[in-house]
Amino acid sequence: DDLIAMATRLQLFINMLAASFGTGILSMPWSTAGASVIPAVSIILAVAVLMTFTISWLVDAADRNQRHDLASLLSLLPGRMGTFVPVVVNASLWSTLWLVLVGYVITIADALESFASNRALVIATASAAILPLCFLDLSKLAITSSLSVLTTLNLVAVTLYSFLEKTIA
Repeated sequence: DDLIAMATRLQLFINMLAASFGTGILSMPWSTAGASVIPAVSIILAVAVLMTFTISWLVDAADRNQRHDLASLLSLLPGRMGTFVPVVVNASLWSTLWLVLVGYVITIADALESFASNRALVIATASAAILPLCFLDLSKLAITSSLSVLTTLNLVAVTLYSFLEKTIA
């Protein structure tokens, strides 16, 4: 037990915050421009509230049953569902996370396209750089998650500055 590194609440919060941003946040300015500000902010807040309640329910259920991963929590379902659903959920999670990592690598390759002419080399290098992060414990992952949150806040600040500059001018 002494060898298990425990993550603090702040580290877990930062990891969850970084995970919820994802590469989809890069399309946020474009998608909200088409929807206008009021509906876009309303949709974002509604989804945030829904995610908060869902995560709270899952954390409460996991704590009550001492099952700390989704598949083992779902194994408590009655009958055959308790054996079938966890397998489907694990397969869905693994495939979704793999696709998310592919999306990150594509985003990195697209962002570096003007700097590097060999796309395959950029993809291989990005993959090699990301792979070790997949094996970090949550307390160490909070460091890279903090960088992700700061990068996202920088993106929001630049977007807001650009919007205000065009609105005032």
